[in-house]
Amino acid sequence: MRKKITRFLCGGLACLTLLGTLVACSNDDTPPVDTSNNNTVSTDADGTDWWAELPKNNYGGATFTILQPKEQSYEFAEGLTGDKINDAVYKRDIQIESTYGVDLVYMAEPGNWTNKSTFISLVRDSIMAEDDAYQLVNGMTSIIMPLTIEGQFYNYGSLEGMDFSNPWWSADIYNNLQIADRLYAVTGSSMLSVYKGTYVMYANTALIEQRKLTDPVELVLSGKWTLENFLKLTREQGEDINSDEQMTEVDFYGFISSDVTMRGFQTAFDLNLIDRSSEGKLVYKGATQRYYDAVDKFKTLVTNPKDTYILKANDISPLTSIFAADRAIILNETIETAETLATLCDDYVILPQPKYNEEQTDYYVQMGTSAGMFVIPITSDADMVVDIINAHGCLSYLNVVPEYYEDTLKTKYVQVPENMEIIDLINRSIMLDVTYAHNYTVNKYQTEMFCMHTYGGTDAASHFAKFAPSMNGILDGIYSQYAALD
Repeated sequence: MRKKITRFLCGGLACLTLLGTLVACSNDDTPPVDTSNNNTVSTDADGTDWWAELPKNNYGGATFTILQPKEQSYEFAEGLTGDKINDAVYKRDIQIESTYGVDLVYMAEPGNWTNKSTFISLVRDSIMAEDDAYQLVNGMTSIIMPLTIEGQFYNYGSLEGMDFSNPWWSADIYNNLQIADRLYAVTGSSMLSVYKGTYVMYANTALIEQRKLTDPVELVLSGKWTLENFLKLTREQGEDINSDEQMTEVDFYGFISSDVTMRGFQTAFDLNLIDRSSEGKLVYKGATQRYYDAVDKFKTLVTNPKDTYILKANDISPLTSIFAADRAIILNETIETAETLATLCDDYVILPQPKYNEEQTDYYVQMGTSAGMFVIPITSDADMVVDIINAHGCLSYLNVVPEYYEDTLKTKYVQVPENMEIIDLINRSIMLDVTYAHNYTVNKYQTEMFCMHTYGGTDAASHFAKFAPSMNGILDGIYSQYAALD
């Protein structure tokens, strides 16, 4: 039987809290779950039966425990509730259990940035104790990636059965995440956090029409949603509504954002600071003329308090309140924010963050650093984990992600029919570039540079001159550390 346990740390003591009203034991009389009508899909739109192609080994009732952040409890489900996403997740897990003869247990622990030390300790302590407490760890990118340099996880590149051309893995995952041909963390369809945490924009369509501004939907679909056109939509729009000569949450803005999602513009404008050499090593690209030009243009908006409101807080409710009250033209947040906005307002469209210019072919949609990453502790049975992780990804790709995009995001949260094409574009454009992937391993705040040099007030040229000369040495050192791992 399936059981899922959430353990919360209370005042330094471990408190066991059961998810649901019952923990099922092997000798209880709880009736088995009926899996005869899971209604799961096994083929994709092209007719490929991905599920049939996977090996189906039976592990004889083995417990398979996944450690994961409790802040992302939507990644698992306790039972059928009628909610389409919850039920798709539940059916996925039931199918895995019945097919592979395993008991999936999700151990949900505090695992966001505030609780990173606690989460890291759980992973390290279990591996050091060799207790095999967790067969798989799903940790936030910003927390788990720095751990991959410690040699405590399996190298996916050496595991038989890991094929990154399969559609449930993120595109170019191997090229962007591996160092020295070692790949210790992967992400893809298994994690709803990949999609929910993606950086996007919301445009107030009623305000745009009232102010006779250019329709951003047309700009996106024509490839003309650029920094220049974004600035035309947002600059010189602010109003001091209560005439108190201070811009606060009660006033009107062209652009509002949390400070975290502001980091996405560095990717959107293709301003990567870390790249790869022809030999595959990480190299420091640093600031280009394109970077300095983008900084100068962006500053014309974000340094004007009458145009821009940037919130430095975990609670983004002030932003959604401003937007829902028709006091902002553009809100810069995550896809998950649509779940809140849909209950507050209906005159909005979802957009990608803009390209730098029309010469930039693609929109680059940055995956949030809260996105989950799977790592396999070296204490685990690698063969079993490879089977389960592929099954988990495959069924998520075929059933959970389509449910989220097609039947939930598009149906419940998208207000304008024309916006559905943009949702598809965003889905195709989600990426985790090299700079973002290794930012927290490098530990030099490379993903925050554009923020520092625009609204942060730090001079870009002098800042780069100060630290850039040492960066290639740091990256070479990281490469050598990975190369020394098994």
